[in-house]
Amino acid sequence: MGRSLIIMLACIVSLPAQPSENVDVTAVGKDPLFKIVGRTTLVADVKGKHALKISEGAGMGLV
Repeated sequence: MGRSLIIMLACIVSLPAQPSENVDVTAVGKDPLFKIVGRTTLVADVKGKHALKISEGAGMGLV
């Protein structure tokens, strides 16, 4: 059991990472590719970078 776990972890670690993708959060609400359901959003500046803030609320909401 212990040996197979080590082998599985070694395989996972050796997998290539997915390439990062930059998303322009300032386009949310303006670009028709983004849909906002059941929430409101705003763009906040966090440590010099844009971050998308999504309002809290009852039930499901999504962007």
